[in-house]
Amino acid sequence: MCKLSDYQAAVGLYGKALMTDPQSAPTHLESGSLYDEKLGDPIAAIYHYRQSLALQPNSDKQQLMQDFIERAKLSLAAKLPQAASVGPNEVARFRSENAGLIQENIALEAEVAELEGAAAAVPWDAQDGVAAIVPSAMTTPIVVVAPSTHVLRCRTRPWKRQNRKRTLCKK
Repeated sequence: MCKLSDYQAAVGLYGKALMTDPQSAPTHLESGSLYDEKLGDPIAAIYHYRQSLALQPNSDKQQLMQDFIERAKLSLAAKLPQAASVGPNEVARFRSENAGLIQENIALEAEVAELEGAAAAVPWDAQDGVAAIVPSAMTTPIVVVAPSTHVLRCRTRPWKRQNRKRTLCKK
């Protein structure tokens, strides 16, 4: 009977062989078999089985290699942790949270549309290239700077309403 270290040594030798000849389909197939059956590493097994299949797509062992891949996938799925069951209270909480997020998203989309409309309607100051927009739902104005290839200097001043600050930018 072989020890685990013997199989690991064999995989190491197959790895060296693949470094010499990475196009060796039989070496990939044997490596995949070792990983799958002896070392319990289905991910590495799937990789090597797929490499072998890609290198010899018309092989008479094609169906066998596909079966090996499916078996390794099942082995991998069996090793994954099972999802914890979610109780009815959690489901209700998730649904409520989801509904709230949907409403928030709708409100934000409306705000974006309002801001885009307001920005399109504001005439730009040709000298400064600055416009301030105060949407109806907001208390803080938004300062928009006209697109320009020039570097702008900005400074902050108190906003007349509600003692807010605004940024003025000049070319």
